[in-house]
Amino acid sequence: MENSYQILVKKKNRRELVNFFVRFAFVIAMFLCLLLYLLSPTSKAGKLIIDGGIALNKERILNYLDIDENTSVFSLNSKDIETKLKSHSELTNIDVTLNPLTFKISFLEKAVSFVNDSSCYLYDGEVVEGSTNDYYQQQSLLAPEFLGEVPTDLTSYEKSLIISANLNALEKNSEYISLSQYDGEFYFYYSFADDNFIRVRFSFDDEFSLSYYLGQLRKNNVLNVYNEIDKSKMVLSQSSFGNQQIKYYSLYFRLVNNNQEITSEWRLDKDGE
Repeated sequence: MENSYQILVKKKNRRELVNFFVRFAFVIAMFLCLLLYLLSPTSKAGKLIIDGGIALNKERILNYLDIDENTSVFSLNSKDIETKLKSHSELTNIDVTLNPLTFKISFLEKAVSFVNDSSCYLYDGEVVEGSTNDYYQQQSLLAPEFLGEVPTDLTSYEKSLIISANLNALEKNSEYISLSQYDGEFYFYYSFADDNFIRVRFSFDDEFSLSYYLGQLRKNNVLNVYNEIDKSKMVLSQSSFGNQQIKYYSLYFRLVNNNQEITSEWRLDKDGE
């Protein structure tokens, strides 16, 4: 028969054995989690989030940095990435966040809002010659032509220019842009059959962020909206831009906050009324 000392020794050994297996199982579990993380897309450069890109999306940024999407984030250096991006003359306000959970690059991109002859007008009002830079040369092929005489001072149109630059990167059917002469309003012309256009008038409300506003515009494709509207209620209008006569059907878009429920609203519009 075992004495009390032997019983205590056995209990102690049993506890130590159990604790060993618990610690061993914990280490194995951590190793498996780490292995799964390293093998998953979460640890790859392809998880990159771009904030501020207009023409430059994730694929183009990774290509510029010469980083493959399957590259491990542990092999990257945030300072090296930031230095490389600063050599891109069209990017400013660069910020790189790189850790096991997050890979994010924020910047301001001087995208082309519209072109006039060979000049490219950027979202901040700067004017550059498209032929002097491959980036601007490529963007000038996508950007619409400004209708009529370009204003000498574009600083008051900064928000409109940002919106137009964003839309140019996504709306394949956009052809022309005209900035209104009124603060807080913006006209955008979409190509349409029979030499007519759909003109969309936007009114700005500081209650909504620009990114949210643009997200709603992208979500509500103007041609889909046009197809759902009773054509008999549309009035064909005409505007003069220099020597050009533009015929268009007009729509109006805005965001509405109904008791903190934000909805988008489209309606027919005639000559900005």
